[in-house]
Amino acid sequence: MLRQARFLELLSDKICSEEPTSLARIRPDADDWLIKLIASMTAKDPVERPVAEEVAHILNVHLNRDELGGGLEDSTPPWLVMYAGTPCVRNVVAES
Repeated sequence: MLRQARFLELLSDKICSEEPTSLARIRPDADDWLIKLIASMTAKDPVERPVAEEVAHILNVHLNRDELGGGLEDSTPPWLVMYAGTPCVRNVVAES
Protein backbone atom coordinates (compact mmCIF):
# COMPACT_ATOMS: atom_id res chain seq x y z
CA MET A 1 0.00 0.00 0.00
CA LEU A 2 2.89 2.33 0.79
CA ARG A 3 4.43 1.71 -2.64
CA GLN A 4 1.16 2.60 -4.33
CA ALA A 5 0.84 5.81 -2.29
CA ARG A 6 4.42 6.80 -3.19
CA PHE A 7 3.76 6.07 -6.87
CA LEU A 8 0.64 8.26 -6.81
CA GLU A 9 2.59 11.05 -5.09
CA LEU A 10 5.33 10.91 -7.74
CA LEU A 11 2.80 10.78 -10.55
CA SER A 12 0.92 13.76 -9.14
CA ASP A 13 4.15 15.76 -8.84
CA LYS A 14 5.06 14.95 -12.44
CA ILE A 15 1.62 15.94 -13.76
CA CYS A 16 1.58 19.20 -11.81
CA SER A 17 5.14 20.32 -12.47
CA GLU A 18 6.14 19.15 -15.95
CA GLU A 19 4.82 20.50 -19.22
CA PRO A 20 2.96 17.90 -21.30
CA THR A 21 4.66 16.47 -24.34
CA SER A 22 3.90 18.54 -27.42
CA LEU A 23 1.69 16.95 -30.06
CA ALA A 24 4.36 18.00 -32.59
CA ARG A 25 6.81 15.67 -30.91
CA ILE A 26 4.39 12.75 -30.98
CA ARG A 27 2.88 13.50 -34.41
CA PRO A 28 5.21 15.69 -36.50
CA ASP A 29 2.65 15.59 -39.32
CA ALA A 30 -0.05 17.33 -37.22
CA ASP A 31 -1.28 20.73 -38.39
CA ASP A 32 0.03 23.78 -36.51
CA TRP A 33 -3.47 24.88 -35.49
CA LEU A 34 -4.12 21.49 -33.89
CA ILE A 35 -0.78 21.53 -32.08
CA LYS A 36 -1.61 24.98 -30.65
CA LEU A 37 -5.13 23.93 -29.72
CA ILE A 38 -3.93 20.84 -27.83
CA ALA A 39 -1.23 22.90 -26.11
CA SER A 40 -3.83 25.45 -24.97
CA MET A 41 -6.14 22.68 -23.75
CA THR A 42 -3.37 21.14 -21.65
CA ALA A 43 -2.08 24.43 -20.18
CA LYS A 44 -1.16 24.21 -16.49
CA ASP A 45 -2.99 27.46 -15.72
CA PRO A 46 -6.75 26.82 -16.03
CA VAL A 47 -7.31 30.45 -17.07
CA GLU A 48 -5.33 29.79 -20.25
CA ARG A 49 -7.44 26.77 -21.24
CA PRO A 50 -10.23 27.26 -23.77
CA VAL A 51 -13.82 26.51 -22.81
CA ALA A 52 -15.75 23.84 -24.71
CA GLU A 53 -17.45 26.36 -27.01
CA GLU A 54 -14.07 27.80 -28.05
CA VAL A 55 -12.71 24.33 -28.80
CA ALA A 56 -15.83 23.45 -30.81
CA HIS A 57 -15.57 26.66 -32.81
CA ILE A 58 -11.88 26.17 -33.59
CA LEU A 59 -12.45 22.56 -34.63
CA ASN A 60 -15.43 23.55 -36.76
CA VAL A 61 -13.51 26.28 -38.55
CA HIS A 62 -10.48 24.13 -39.29
CA LEU A 63 -12.28 20.89 -40.10
CA ASN A 64 -14.71 22.64 -42.45
CA ARG A 65 -11.81 24.48 -44.07
CA ASP A 66 -10.08 21.18 -44.75
CA GLU A 67 -13.24 19.51 -46.09
CA LEU A 68 -14.42 22.42 -48.21
CA GLY A 69 -11.04 23.55 -49.50
CA GLY A 70 -11.38 27.04 -48.01
CA GLY A 71 -12.32 28.93 -44.89
CA LEU A 72 -15.84 29.62 -43.76
CA GLU A 73 -17.35 33.05 -44.28
CA ASP A 74 -17.10 35.11 -41.07
CA SER A 75 -18.16 32.22 -38.86
CA THR A 76 -17.15 33.79 -35.55
CA PRO A 77 -20.12 33.37 -33.23
CA PRO A 78 -21.12 36.34 -31.05
CA TRP A 79 -20.21 34.54 -27.81
CA LEU A 80 -16.62 34.15 -29.02
CA VAL A 81 -16.14 37.86 -29.59
CA MET A 82 -16.27 38.49 -25.84
CA TYR A 83 -13.52 35.90 -25.31
CA ALA A 84 -11.26 37.26 -28.05
CA GLY A 85 -8.84 38.71 -25.51
CA THR A 86 -8.14 35.45 -23.71
CA PRO A 87 -4.74 33.87 -24.41
CA CYS A 88 -6.11 30.59 -25.80
CA VAL A 89 -8.37 32.28 -28.37
CA ARG A 90 -5.81 34.92 -29.35
CA ASN A 91 -3.17 32.27 -30.02
CA VAL A 92 -5.31 29.83 -31.99
CA VAL A 93 -8.02 31.84 -33.76
CA ALA A 94 -5.89 34.86 -34.69
CA GLU A 95 -3.45 32.68 -36.59
CA SER A 96 -6.08 30.79 -38.56
